[in-house]
Amino acid sequence: MKFRKYLGLIVIFTACLNNAKASLIDTDIQSFIDTETHLEWMDFGVNNHFSFSEIFPLLAKGEIYEGWQVADENQVKVMWDSAFFANNPDNLDPNAWGVGWGEASVLANNEAWQEIFSVIGYNAKVYEGTNSEKNYAIALFEGNDGLLKRADFTDYMHPYETQVPGLNFIDKASLVSQSNIDRLRYLPTGSETSTLLVRVVDVPEPNMGILFLISLAVLFGVKTKT
Repeated sequence: MKFRKYLGLIVIFTACLNNAKASLIDTDIQSFIDTETHLEWMDFGVNNHFSFSEIFPLLAKGEIYEGWQVADENQVKVMWDSAFFANNPDNLDPNAWGVGWGEASVLANNEAWQEIFSVIGYNAKVYEGTNSEKNYAIALFEGNDGLLKRADFTDYMHPYETQVPGLNFIDKASLVSQSNIDRLRYLPTGSETSTLLVRVVDVPEPNMGILFLISLAVLFGVKTKT
């Protein structure tokens, strides 16, 4: 009996730890935080009106983006994997845009992805007021090879096109490596393209003592009912 009791405690405690895993959390300052990497990311759509090259002077002390830095390839891949590629996609091609540059998709209004979309912002909305309404974003960052890469996604507001029976909308998220992306470095970006900016923040670690007490309380509650 004792073995079963302690086994139950281990299972509950492990579940508590799993619930404390990394996630993306929203802030009230147009950003979101990845609790795994302790990186704060500027929301998609905040810096659209600056080109990639115009961003760098704005990172200096006293400028509007002081404290931020342009995200590197490794940082982006970890965040994108957490947000989309490892977030139960219906389809995943890890090399859709080159080796290590993938694309994932789900049927529109997928609950797990909608939680992510509600946190990270977007660059533009199109077809507003129609069944084809969608938010989308394109964001630039510099790859390990020194060339620009892009992260992009499409988020449809409705699950299917009512005018075309059987046509389901697909939400997509991609990491793209193509040589022609680098031409965007010095061009004005308009409303569709932004730059991925990050900064390091302190994220409180899960309190193991509290989690252990919760697991004890749950186990005790189960025991008293039996």
